[in-house]
Amino acid sequence: MNLQKNKLIIVSNRLPVNLTVRKGKYYSRKSAGGLATGVSSFLEKLGPDTKFVWVGWPGLFVPEVKREEVSKTLEEGFGYFPVYLSESELKQFYFGFCNSTIWPLFHYFPSYTNYSQEEWQSYKEINLRFAEKVLRVYEPGDTVWIHDYHLFLLPSLLREAVPDIKTGFFLHIPFPHFEIYRLLPMSWRKEILLGILGSDLIGFHTHDYTQYFLRSVLRILGLDNHFGLINHGDRFIKVETFPMGIDFEKFRQFSLTDSCEVLRQELGRGIKDKKLLLTVDRLDYSKGIAKRLEAFQLFLEEHPEWKEKVVLLMIIVPSRSEVEEYGKMRESIEKMVGRINGLYTTMEWSPIIYRYKYFSFEELVAFYGISDVALVTPLRDGMNLVAKEFLASRPDDSGMLVLSEMTGAAKELGEAILINPNNPQDVSSAILEALTSPIEEQIVRNLPMIERIRKYDVIKWASDFLTRLDETKKNTRDLSAKIIEGKIQGEILTRFLNSSKRVLFFDYDGTLVPFVNNPAEATPEFKLRHLLLRLSSDPKNTVYIVSGRDRHWLDKTLSGLGLCFIAEHGVWYKVNGDWKLFRELSSGWKSDLYPILEEYCRRLPGTFIEEKEFSLAWHYRGAEKDAADSMTRELLNDLVNYTGNLDVQVLKGNKVIEVKCSGVNKGISSKQIASEISADFILAVGDDWTDEDMFRELPKYTYSIKVGIGPTDARYYLRSPEQVLNLIELLARPLPGEDNFG
Repeated sequence: MNLQKNKLIIVSNRLPVNLTVRKGKYYSRKSAGGLATGVSSFLEKLGPDTKFVWVGWPGLFVPEVKREEVSKTLEEGFGYFPVYLSESELKQFYFGFCNSTIWPLFHYFPSYTNYSQEEWQSYKEINLRFAEKVLRVYEPGDTVWIHDYHLFLLPSLLREAVPDIKTGFFLHIPFPHFEIYRLLPMSWRKEILLGILGSDLIGFHTHDYTQYFLRSVLRILGLDNHFGLINHGDRFIKVETFPMGIDFEKFRQFSLTDSCEVLRQELGRGIKDKKLLLTVDRLDYSKGIAKRLEAFQLFLEEHPEWKEKVVLLMIIVPSRSEVEEYGKMRESIEKMVGRINGLYTTMEWSPIIYRYKYFSFEELVAFYGISDVALVTPLRDGMNLVAKEFLASRPDDSGMLVLSEMTGAAKELGEAILINPNNPQDVSSAILEALTSPIEEQIVRNLPMIERIRKYDVIKWASDFLTRLDETKKNTRDLSAKIIEGKIQGEILTRFLNSSKRVLFFDYDGTLVPFVNNPAEATPEFKLRHLLLRLSSDPKNTVYIVSGRDRHWLDKTLSGLGLCFIAEHGVWYKVNGDWKLFRELSSGWKSDLYPILEEYCRRLPGTFIEEKEFSLAWHYRGAEKDAADSMTRELLNDLVNYTGNLDVQVLKGNKVIEVKCSGVNKGISSKQIASEISADFILAVGDDWTDEDMFRELPKYTYSIKVGIGPTDARYYLRSPEQVLNLIELLARPLPGEDNFG
């Protein structure tokens, strides 16, 4: 098969195909299902010129001798590239790690979770096999879109092989809270996160799942984010929310056809004038089927007037029938159905109609259309598209949706009757409300939800994801082009050497030295002191340390190196041995604010106050992250309210909140000094948003450099304090008697 460049490579555990074998010959047809149907609908809308291939397991064990034949059929017929699994690999990888470890844990069933080192090893091996298959079909310029929990490790495996590959990852199940995720063995949970971070863009159904992922990345890997943007090594990774939709028009248009009306009449014959409750689920413990049956029995007990007036139609789609536990689950559900029917059935009425089988798309739309109420009550679900399909399939926009608050769909469908699926009383009450709601109220509730899912359908979901992936990759490349190396580094050195009067501004913490929990311990090592001395010894150079530190600390720590200083974010400056104020200031406000900061220190362990002459700093680098996030918001709010009539400014820095006098900052002070020196070469290096004032105020020809990759007004980036030292070493000429730093 001839592959085209700039194509889309979709990777999922299963190919969207059903393989069957008859008399030793394999037959294939496209399959239905959430991911398969959703992505396929998107690809169909793009038209026949869309260039794509799909990599995945064909859904059936294929003997070695038949694999070439099956591969040829799938590749030439559909553009599908199969990854084959042996029966033992299927047991360990799919039924093992994927569905006995990740599935139960991520759905908040830790007691069902199995931790097998052998299955984890199989998971790693199969992810590697997927990577090898993807790399066989990959060409430079292609986009790789990886789906779901079976392939957590694949993004980083592809990144190792092709560093500039464009890769997106979407998780279709919930990402759990950190306290659940951390139940995985330490090495596994770290490796999974690093695997996902091989992507350029990572997508989740809901904001909660996105935040849980970001929190786990911070707590386990120590990587913070800026509005969902993670800087990992020399890369940016964007993490965002993309709630998956359905092919709304496909459901709505079929629901309006004559053939659908015929189907509705056929399927509704046995219901007659009774109200119909509908549930559609794949067989799984996360769907809350037993709890739902318990709630329906409670409803019949509490509201006997509804006997012979309501029917519960339960459609259970077979799933993982090879797994013993799922067989037992089916038996248990069928026993509950039999018991409830045995208790309440009359000659004219059975309260529950139970169907354990696959239904076609057309039949499902008809079932949605004849139902009065859809009961969607999973104990936990990543999204749940049944809720959206029900609304799309109602020609007159009527019907009531009872929806579990534990589904991703509940974030979008707030007008539904939301329930706690663990509480049968909640569900029973919701059933009564749904059955007794007048049709006018039903339509008023449904119209906003219908409009929402019409606009954000599966085509919009996929388009948004891939568009954002392109943007993220472009932004990353743009940022990479601003990293100082090669040509840019050569330009800076040439301009530096050809200039006659230079001024160089360096922030201290996070720029010349890494951050530490205790600021008093951030003392310069020998190499830094030596390089600063070399730099300041050149008569063409004036070197300023521009810091939030107080002047006494700077004097004590960096004396004897020929440096000038700007202290307390621009309050003080020192040149030729004398400290001066940039303007007259008052510090009388400090006694009023100190008790407030002191109270927050008592409330949040790991925090402390640093008092300077004209400012107060509340440090929280040593505090627990979640508690600190909440407390800093509260403190900022208190300080802003309290200081409204004071001539002070509240600043939020890197793990510090600082209150200082207004009208002075690093930008104002560095601009004044640069203009007095009349320098023909200006360098400004900083890592914090307080340094952004400096980047904005200095002349446009300044070589402004942000340490750490992130949004900035600086012209260029360096990744770390270590790279700042390398730049200084490049610029600083050797002292008399030394050739280079050693």
